[in-house]
Amino acid sequence: MKKLSAILAVVAVVAIVFAVVFGTQKGNLQTNLDSVNQKLAETESAAKTAADQAATKLAEVEAAAQTAADEAAAKLAETEAAAQTAADEAAAK
Repeated sequence: MKKLSAILAVVAVVAIVFAVVFGTQKGNLQTNLDSVNQKLAETESAAKTAADQAATKLAEVEAAAQTAADEAAAKLAETEAAAQTAADEAAAK
């Protein structure tokens, strides 16, 4: 009976040690998981901000390109009109 009590006591101590070790490991894993989730949220936020900034810059570049195209078209029309006027004057002489 004393051997059985000693064996049960050892098994109980081992079980308690395992419970403490695994509980600590679970706590460490949860802390690591929380840290990774926080970093993921920060990264997602930074990526969204960068995407929004890129979209804004793209819109600005597109607007500038459209303005430049409109100005070039206006200059071309002026040049064509001046060329037509010169051609008409040359034909009249």
